[in-house]
Amino acid sequence: MITVTFACPECQTNLKTSQRITADQDIRCPKCGTVFPAPPEMDFLENDAAFDEPALPKASPRSNRTKLIILLSALVVVLFTAGTAYMAWHTIENWGRNEGTGREDPLAFIPADSTLVLGVDLGALADHPAWADEVEKGIRSLNRTPIFWDDCKTNTGIEFRELFDRVIIALKLEGLNPNEPPHLTLIAHSKLPFNQNRIRDSEKDMFRYIGHGKTYYKRNDGLVMDPTWLFMPSDRVLVLSNLLQSDIEMLMEKDGTQPMIPAEEVRSIRELQANVFWAAVPWSESIRENLGRTSLLLAKTSPELAPAMQTLSHAKAAGAFARWEENQIALTLKVACADEAAARESSTHLQKYWEKHLNTKQGLTFLLTQLLRLSKEQQEIMQEILGQAKFESEAADLRMTSRATPPPPESLVPIAHQLSNILGFGQGPPGNPGFIPPPGLRRGPRGFEPDGPPKQAPLRKV
Repeated sequence: MITVTFACPECQTNLKTSQRITADQDIRCPKCGTVFPAPPEMDFLENDAAFDEPALPKASPRSNRTKLIILLSALVVVLFTAGTAYMAWHTIENWGRNEGTGREDPLAFIPADSTLVLGVDLGALADHPAWADEVEKGIRSLNRTPIFWDDCKTNTGIEFRELFDRVIIALKLEGLNPNEPPHLTLIAHSKLPFNQNRIRDSEKDMFRYIGHGKTYYKRNDGLVMDPTWLFMPSDRVLVLSNLLQSDIEMLMEKDGTQPMIPAEEVRSIRELQANVFWAAVPWSESIRENLGRTSLLLAKTSPELAPAMQTLSHAKAAGAFARWEENQIALTLKVACADEAAARESSTHLQKYWEKHLNTKQGLTFLLTQLLRLSKEQQEIMQEILGQAKFESEAADLRMTSRATPPPPESLVPIAHQLSNILGFGQGPPGNPGFIPPPGLRRGPRGFEPDGPPKQAPLRKV
């Protein structure tokens, strides 16, 4: 409504009105009682109906409640429908996906009876592309049938070196049947989260299994050496293995945060993991036996080595690691001795022997090159490494440290292979054992034995 203000012509009192007043209507002043005609400006009030909006009827409280109930009901229906659709999509999309806890420890998936554990930080090799290429080839060669990592970017959404940012390879090489291949478990810690479903769908024949409420898969590979089982405990950890199915399910019993290997070995590996390359060897009984037999031969050739070899045969574990220092590679070998005294005594014996016989036919350089049967190029690499070697003790650890110019990465593969055979890891199919025993020894059913014609059983009358 429009309000009009005007003054009484007699007492000058300001008057207000919003009522309809015609031009010929008289107005009485409420203060002085004077009657006077309406002022000219009151004419337009005759058309105020054109300006006034019709008053809307006030809604009742009951009507408002009804509308609110209808609105809330519609909102609940929409939310329920959207939630149901999302849950259905989420179930289909994440079928078989292990969510994990986000606290998975790669060491928790190392089988408890592993003979040798190797590790490499592939992400740290970005500045050494030749070595990174060689390591990648080595990982790929562990599987000879088509697998998701053949085209890793397409099948997983991330690059090979991102998926295999840190790799642990656990090997079981002892206690197997003669015709049984070595048991291998590969544990990859990814730099970025990967899509489990894409890996699951990347291979044609991937059969789903459930163990302890977790999903794992059997791959339809063609070779017995290939990793048959695939287990992805989370979007950051991937396990491939050719273990027995019962052993695979043992890896799933817990939440993936507690390692199954002994605590002492866990502590040793955690120290080693700070390096680009590392290896851990639990000193098994067969290794002690092999070293004991080898020490007999070495004691005859170099009696000065006998005390050190005796100490090694009673060691608890061994490890090795390598890292880059400027333009050289630093190598450290360590053996956990029985006590500090044994480590200190062995380091003293070895250092004296090393300084005395380094470049002689009684020296370790000569003996190792003969034991490993290296090529001329490999001998030069070994001589450079051993030429700068130093022995020392740290607590109960016997250590050998050295530095050398990094050789071509492929040249170290035969050395590592032969060294593993001497320690007793060499395995292979019957008739083709895949190892070369040390001079003067041969591989027998119980390890290394003196070389010579095999013993024959006494003749029997027929």
